[in-house]
Amino acid sequence: MKDENTQNNQIQLSLSLIEKAASPNGFVASLDENDNYNRIWTRDAMMTSIAVLCQEKKSLYPVVKKSITTIISQIHQDGWVPSNICFGDDGSNPIVSYGGPVGRIDNVFWLLIGGIYYMEMSDDLSLKDTLYKLADKQLKITTSWEFNGKELMYCPTSSNWADEYPMEGYVLLNQILRYWAFKKVGGFYESDLFTVKSNAIKDAIGYHFFGEGQCKQTLFTEIQDQELSTLWGVHRIMSSFNPGGINKKIDSLAYSLAIGLGIGTLETEVRLEYLLNKASQGHIGLPSFHPIITKEDKEYQQLLSNYAYSFKNKAGHFHNGGIWPMVNGWTLACLSLTKRESTLYEKLDADFHQLRGKFPYFKNFSEYFNANNYEASGTKNLCFSAAGHLLSKASEKSLCQLFGRQTNLIDYVHIRDNVQQIVDLISKCKNKPCVLFISGESGSGKTTLAHEISSFLQLAGKNSYVMNQDNYFHLPPNQNHSKRINDLSWVGINEINLELMKEHLNTLTQKNKSEIKVPQLNRIFDRFDECNVEVDAFDFVIVEGTYVFSIATNEDMKVFLNINYMDTLKKRNSRNRDSIDQEISPKILDIEHRIIKEFCHQANWIIDKTQTIITNSFPIKTH
Repeated sequence: MKDENTQNNQIQLSLSLIEKAASPNGFVASLDENDNYNRIWTRDAMMTSIAVLCQEKKSLYPVVKKSITTIISQIHQDGWVPSNICFGDDGSNPIVSYGGPVGRIDNVFWLLIGGIYYMEMSDDLSLKDTLYKLADKQLKITTSWEFNGKELMYCPTSSNWADEYPMEGYVLLNQILRYWAFKKVGGFYESDLFTVKSNAIKDAIGYHFFGEGQCKQTLFTEIQDQELSTLWGVHRIMSSFNPGGINKKIDSLAYSLAIGLGIGTLETEVRLEYLLNKASQGHIGLPSFHPIITKEDKEYQQLLSNYAYSFKNKAGHFHNGGIWPMVNGWTLACLSLTKRESTLYEKLDADFHQLRGKFPYFKNFSEYFNANNYEASGTKNLCFSAAGHLLSKASEKSLCQLFGRQTNLIDYVHIRDNVQQIVDLISKCKNKPCVLFISGESGSGKTTLAHEISSFLQLAGKNSYVMNQDNYFHLPPNQNHSKRINDLSWVGINEINLELMKEHLNTLTQKNKSEIKVPQLNRIFDRFDECNVEVDAFDFVIVEGTYVFSIATNEDMKVFLNINYMDTLKKRNSRNRDSIDQEISPKILDIEHRIIKEFCHQANWIIDKTQTIITNSFPIKTH
């Protein structure tokens, strides 16, 4: 009981600091004037907002929203997102900085992540259109930062939170934040455009930084390719690279977020945890970067020439091995989602507790701890630090929403096990391209399962195309919903252009055309767009949707998600589809339920609501 009371008191102290940092224009980074921290910094304000949302501190939600709108109001006409904003005493005449020697690439991603998370947690959709327009513009801008169309941005030094640390080129943390932001956009807006892009970024991250899967467009030089081909496991993991070299410094925040987001295979997740554990050895807490750069190292000169106000990156200080509550908070939050016995989690939790108890942490919320003597150092009264504590104590539910993971992590583990089992079996299929159908009621997880299977196939060096039934409705969502309300007999197979879907599937399997023009649902504008798909590019076709078994043959493989509409109604409503009338949805779902239950017996595999494969009824034809 004493520990629980202490924890609650520490949470309240953290929230109290954040409350004091609430200005009329949003959260300032610190109560102190030191080094211009008493301003609205995009990165700091969004991390603080995320921590507030994780704790469901609803009294501060208006300040979260104000932080978002203030930052958006000061975006440059060319699309640059502010690094920080300074207001006069009367709140007028803002002075905006877009970065020092270079711009801060990560700001826009934190803004999108924080903004969408706010809408998810608050049910306030007033920013929906504004944030989508921002995302759409930033997709174009950040794609131009790729320079070569190979999915990863080329980033200058100082382009993220570690703005005085030598890391440039293809920087892992920035790629992860971009993936995360676009993943949230794709999920919240149900945008294929952003989902496809985020998955492409994820695959590029896996190949280049973790050594997973295969890549047709490598960004490594010939010499780097030769060097990396001899490495595996933890030796293959890196934090950045450029044509001039590879940086294998352990980036604690990047590695932690990769774990939290589930980027990479489970094997990679374990390797990342191993490296974080390695970085923490000999320290109380987890250093920001490891190993520490000393005066004898060649990188030290880069530290000496890159600072603002004063030189802070002495060995064991600031970014150079300093132990930041912000970083440790994120790490603990991410590790809590793995659902594994974790000695690292236990160590860092105990270390964090020790650091907070040894010094008057909850009185001054210092920026970081000196790794040499663990003295509280840097700017005080920092929201970054309070946010770190709140994140370390966040609930599984709120973190799963934030990272876009399954709310039941045990089920998530089961899903990945199911995926691997299905991939192992369909990989033996003699038909090329191999076709897999996934059916189930609305909200049962068809799309999630389809994209997980696609990702696993990619890691095995197999290209796949996911054909989504939602793209083949006769009418876009709002129009279709109106027709449903007026005529319930419209609900069912009649809503889908199965003939066009079957035609496209035949082309993909028979390869009688070089490409096809596939409809792409645009939920924002309630219309269907069009995109070209190259037919020869795929080894597997995954067809997912409520009624897709209608176009399957006896030769095709089928997965049925046996989860009924009573189990999925809550999930469906949580998607925030504006067009869905809450009174009529149960009627629609009941009609779908009665139609689709006849498909169940056709499946090779049936997965129940506990994510257990309960049958494998028909053996598939293999080599």
